[in-house]
Amino acid sequence: MRAERERQDKQQMAIISTTKLLPGMVLKSAVKDITGRLLLGEGVEISEKHINIVKAWGIFEVDIAGEVTDEAVQVGEIEIDDETRRKVEKELQELFVFTDLSNSSITKEIFRLSFQHKVDRLKGKSWE
Repeated sequence: MRAERERQDKQQMAIISTTKLLPGMVLKSAVKDITGRLLLGEGVEISEKHINIVKAWGIFEVDIAGEVTDEAVQVGEIEIDDETRRKVEKELQELFVFTDLSNSSITKEIFRLSFQHKVDRLKGKSWE
């Protein structure tokens, strides 16, 4: 019962990729650019124009209010064993040592893609 409740709560608000944004969705929180400038305010109903704006400004994810389909929800975890996760994180931390990942959605996305790429390479997958 509790797991079902948590799943429903997750669907009532979700951080989703801007590639999955649809007109009519409503922002749960404001969208700001890398400098903190407001691009779209909390409660804004998304239009095609808004989708183009967030993509043009390099925004990779937004917090959506209301019901969101399961396929739109951003998957946060890559399924790998703990040893592989530690190995990949250590390698990437050395590469990103001078990068503050908490300040920029762009650097967070680069780190996430780098992590996924390294995991895929370890699993023998190609990105071609």
